[in-house]
Amino acid sequence: MRRIDEEEALRAVVEGTAAETGTEFYRALVRNLARVLDTHGALITEYDEGNKTLRALAFWFGGEWRDDFEYPIIGTPCETAIEETRLVHIPDRILDLYPSDNDFKGAGVVSYLGVPLLSRDRLVLGHLAVVDVRPMPAEKGLLPLFQIFANRAVAEMRRLRLEGDLRERQEKLGRLVDSAMDAIVELDGELCITLMNAAAEKVFGETKDRLRGQSVERLLGTAAKGKLGGHIPGWPEARIALLDHVGARTGKQRTSPVMYLEAGDSVVVMASKAGQPTNPAWFHNLMARPDTTVQTGPTVRQVHARVAGGEERIRLWSRFVEMYPGSEFYRRNATGREIPIVALDPR
Repeated sequence: MRRIDEEEALRAVVEGTAAETGTEFYRALVRNLARVLDTHGALITEYDEGNKTLRALAFWFGGEWRDDFEYPIIGTPCETAIEETRLVHIPDRILDLYPSDNDFKGAGVVSYLGVPLLSRDRLVLGHLAVVDVRPMPAEKGLLPLFQIFANRAVAEMRRLRLEGDLRERQEKLGRLVDSAMDAIVELDGELCITLMNAAAEKVFGETKDRLRGQSVERLLGTAAKGKLGGHIPGWPEARIALLDHVGARTGKQRTSPVMYLEAGDSVVVMASKAGQPTNPAWFHNLMARPDTTVQTGPTVRQVHARVAGGEERIRLWSRFVEMYPGSEFYRRNATGREIPIVALDPR
């Protein structure tokens, strides 16, 4: 009988992949998947629709890695999973159904469980599967636990695709911006400078390296900065609030524009600082003096600041990413720190 420990499986999918991304994430995922489901192998692939092939991003089989593994899907159970976009479970005698699958025949594989990994618009990105040299009956916990791993896999695959698309768009935009004759300044959700072209450097007499991460107030002044509130251009859901805070060392009153969302009666902001390795000054100021005011649209609210943690932070971070996907870039670039999520509760 197969040894499936549901508690260990849940721990493995969370702890075993939490610190990894990309290739290392995929390796950790399939190795843990094979271990907790007690199968001979597990693999995650990306799909080449034009050539009808799957290329393994990570393939753990018989206690070792199978590198550079790529195969055509025709005549395999993977073809059924991908073409019909559904989970396929073959508990035994796989070669009776797929006699031309020479890879399985040569490896002694008799059972298979696989599912396609789909984009949000239901295009096939790849697939996740476990295989065994023993029968694989639908024992208690097998299918639900496999689906949990599949959900984790597709979330990472979608994130990487989105990140790649955003990076490509950013590179194209960067080439256009750099060659433009007009002065162009790009701002993040907190209205901090993330990019300046050569024309802007000449207009303001500053280099982009010196101004990157600085508030636009340094260029335009506080009054002009406030007029930039509302929402981030191109992202109407990413709204801007004006957050008051007092300098922890200077005692001076300051106002910073920050991207926000609402959770119940609370206003929630993130201390991204465009993904730089240090927290923004307003975060340190709020930690020293958490009672403050925040303006959303015409409304000024009396609030108390606290840092969200645990499940609350995970839930709120997901909402920020959904509202403004660039948040994931900030997370990846913020080396050495976890971007704080700050809840501004009414007082």
